[in-house]
Amino acid sequence: MIRAIVISGLVLAPVIGLSGTWVINVRKSTFASFPAPTVDSLVVTRVGSVYQFDVTSDMGEASVQHFTYPVPVRDSEITLDLPDGSRMRTTFKHHRDTVAFASEISAQGHPTARQRGRMYPSADGRTLTRDVTITPLEGPSTAPIHVVLVYDKR
Repeated sequence: MIRAIVISGLVLAPVIGLSGTWVINVRKSTFASFPAPTVDSLVVTRVGSVYQFDVTSDMGEASVQHFTYPVPVRDSEITLDLPDGSRMRTTFKHHRDTVAFASEISAQGHPTARQRGRMYPSADGRTLTRDVTITPLEGPSTAPIHVVLVYDKR
């Protein structure tokens, strides 16, 4: 389930000017205890006040997941159903070109993890960084997991 949280969390922080195709830069990213993905890209389009994130990622596993999320561009809270059947409620706070976000993930109404982080573009707009800490609330370890995902614009 933590992998699904990481994958879905990739899309949950809109910043102005994100439209385009973004591909993970494995050398600049850190994946904590997860293996590096072989496939990880975002195709982002903006329609009105919503970014549409079309995500394709294997997060280092054998199967590739593909899904799409609508994400509002202003401070707000949204709730999404994740591919693994869990639900994620996320609050966004925008400050200039950085978006801070906080999420609670639940399965069958029971909280299972929290994540906090921020996402921001580079000054030249060529990279997008997502720095996030995920804290499992159950399972064999509840130690925080810190990942930094760096995407290059294509």
